[in-house]
Formats: sequence, structure tokens, C-alpha cells
Amino acid sequence: MNSPVLEQNEVERVFDRIAHRYDQFNSLASFGLDRAWRRTLIRRLPGHCDILDLGCGTGVLTSQVSERPGASGRVLGVDISADMLRCARRNQTRVPSPLASTLLRASGADIPVVSASFDRVISAFVLRNVRSQMPRVLDEVFRVLRPHGQVLMLDLGKPGSAWMQNGHRWYLNRVLPRIGRVLTGTQEPFEYLSASILEFMEPEEVVRTMKEVGFCKSGFDAVYGGLVGIYWAEKDR
Repeated sequence: MNSPVLEQNEVERVFDRIAHRYDQFNSLASFGLDRAWRRTLIRRLPGHCDILDLGCGTGVLTSQVSERPGASGRVLGVDISADMLRCARRNQTRVPSPLASTLLRASGADIPVVSASFDRVISAFVLRNVRSQMPRVLDEVFRVLRPHGQVLMLDLGKPGSAWMQNGHRWYLNRVLPRIGRVLTGTQEPFEYLSASILEFMEPEEVVRTMKEVGFCKSGFDAVYGGLVGIYWAEKDR
């Protein structure tokens, strides 16, 4: 299970197993910074736009997007895990957002929406989990975006400085899986999550793949010292 690359049916099983504690895990493992990391992406969104949240999970990013002051437009959350979506629906009921959002179970490699129907496709901590199908997923993202639309994908990375890299690797290998075990009683899924961060593609490879599927511009912006970053791309037609 500690392979950094899983097929989509395996990814689905991983997140079904940990869905009930996933939000607590994210908060503890990031020392409460995960919501702030998401806000770095949200600040790049215009006030009015139709948004697809790819791999929405428990709906945290979907909700944060829907709660933007003065925002308008549609918000659709898509995820492959039924249990994660069950948590998302529960969260929606518990804390209603001013801007209504819809949830849909589907794979990122086969999104059941019409072409050119969204202005933005966003995601948080998803890209590593679709590595086995990345060109196909990015091709689907390109398809559902309107002309001049953008994709913004927040994900975990590796710090730039050498002294931080050693501590980062130790934390991911030794601490993060144990946090997951305490919360859920299982460690395997969190070993996978650690491996998926440590052995993920270099940002340049992801940016190149974005260009290969047709995006006119693409790039990567590291934030928080490289612990997280935003992959972005624009569609010109």
C-alpha cells in the first residue's frame, strides 16, 4: 500500500477507509494550516464564476469556495469516494453555505458534465492521487473548461531548503502515518499518502503534462516555503 502510485479503484478504497476521520487528520497533520493553504487558492478566484471542485472529498474546499463574500455562480463538487461524499453531504447539512453547491460521484478521468461548462476547475490535495491517470484527468479538465477558463490545483510538495527537507521526510515517514493510525486504527492508507508526497513528480513534469493536453499557459507557484504549491493552467479556446 505504500506505493506512491495507485490505480483509481485503489484510491477509492483508501479514501473510503479513512473518510470518517479525514478532516481531523488533515487538521492535526498540518498543525491547523490546511484551511489557510486552501485560502491561497481561493484568493485567486473571481467573484462570479462557475466552479468545479475536482476530488472534493469531504467538501471542505467546496464549502470554503461557496462561503466567499459576494460570490455568485454554480459550484459542483466531484469525487470518486462514496464515503467521502457522504461526509460532504453531512457537512453541507450541518453548515449551510450562502452559495448552493451540488455533489456528484464520478471519476476525474470521466466527468459526466457537458463540455465547456465551467470557468474554473479547482482541487486541493488531489493531483498526487490521480497520478496513474494524470494525462486523462487533465484532458477531462481541459474539456469541461470554457474558453479562457483556468485550472488551479493545490497540492503538497517538498520544501526548498536542504535542512527542511530532512525534517520533512522524517515527519512524513515517522509521524504522519502514526497520526492516521491513532485516529482511524489503520496505518496503511497514511503510508500511501506519505509516499505519494515524497515521490511525486517534479513540478516541471506536471506543468509539461498540462501543456501537452492543450493548455496555452501553465505553471507552478510554491507557497509556504514549498510545503504546498499551486499548479495552474489556462485554456485559450
